[in-house]
Amino acid sequence: MLLLKDDLAGPGRNSRSGTCQTLPHRRLGNLLTRRMISQPDGTFPRAVCLLKRCTNSEAVLTVRSCRPDAVFNNGVAITSGLRVDAHTQIQVARYGPGSNLMSLMNVLPLVDPLPGRSRLAQGLAAAVRHWHNLPGLPRPRRWAEQSLLLLAMQDTDNSLTLHGRRGPFGHRLTSRQGEPPSPAWLPQLHTLARRLAEQVDGAAFDVPGNWLNRPSTGHLVGGCVMAACPADGVVDPYHRVFGHPGLHVIDGSVLPANPGTNPALTITALAERATAHWPSAGTCDPRPPLAGTDHP
Repeated sequence: MLLLKDDLAGPGRNSRSGTCQTLPHRRLGNLLTRRMISQPDGTFPRAVCLLKRCTNSEAVLTVRSCRPDAVFNNGVAITSGLRVDAHTQIQVARYGPGSNLMSLMNVLPLVDPLPGRSRLAQGLAAAVRHWHNLPGLPRPRRWAEQSLLLLAMQDTDNSLTLHGRRGPFGHRLTSRQGEPPSPAWLPQLHTLARRLAEQVDGAAFDVPGNWLNRPSTGHLVGGCVMAACPADGVVDPYHRVFGHPGLHVIDGSVLPANPGTNPALTITALAERATAHWPSAGTCDPRPPLAGTDHP
């Protein structure tokens, strides 16, 4: 995330490239963007009311091979994707050397929810049935080499709702399911994980939150959405925060809907477009006036 605050027509700009050399900025994550803007000090009154809803329709599972010679993490992190239906894409990802502690987040047997039964109870029963696998497969050593991550993403309009809360350590954000709720179980992903586990002589693992029907995600988007006017969003099409001239938000929080795929390239394209429209030194701002203000 790139959060910018300055007079964009002021000194310190590069007249040839139109980029800012001394512009103060903060590099934050999507969640930290909302945490900063939602501080209860009244700094961003227009934005806070629109920060609550963020889109999320993902699920993550891990498959680990029992083969001692298995090495899956040579090459780039994300290599391929499979569209299993009209709304779901599953990408295969891997972690590089030094990521073995991630195994502690993927240690539970894979279970499918059954009507009228607690998924947590099902998971504990599965752990007892497969107790012989538990001491070996979740161990951190060589986890990154022997494991493949399956990331399922959907373009459906599922969401989480964020709320500010004061605690013993200050103001923080907490989440709950939105409407419609985000999935904690995608049967397409479970089916593919089990098939892949058979191919690599291994087992499929779940994350702890899924046993509690609490969804997990690697790409939380939305919350500071782009819109044409302050009534519908937080930033305009040029990433300028309504009511706060000179302040820009450029990250996944501006996406108004689930893209249904990894949002990295979309975010990169939006960032390049936003900065390409910044005026060069000594030139007029080509962007229209910021809605709700008399300034660009």
